[in-house]
Amino acid sequence: MLKINNVSTDGDTNWIWLSGENNFEEPHKFIKLVREYASQIKGTIKELSKNSQWIIDNDPLELIFQCDDCFGITIVVPKKIDVATAKKVLEKVCEVINN
Repeated sequence: MLKINNVSTDGDTNWIWLSGENNFEEPHKFIKLVREYASQIKGTIKELSKNSQWIIDNDPLELIFQCDDCFGITIVVPKKIDVATAKKVLEKVCEVINN
């Protein structure tokens, strides 16, 4: 089960942290998360950097998806985007994945 654990609006960037039921399922759930979101907005997944970051073209929220061993699943939300809106969208994506 994928769920939002924390939202941070401190500093220069907003962050949303998600997690699965255990660390072993997180990479699998991350892939499902990115694919489902891309499908919903009819976008294409693109690698942003070699540091485990991806974006989806045509994303109105301009989210950056990350997954690594240190922080787990994190979503970077640009300051110009309302983090509450991004959170609601991601909650709906998680709901689809979890059902």
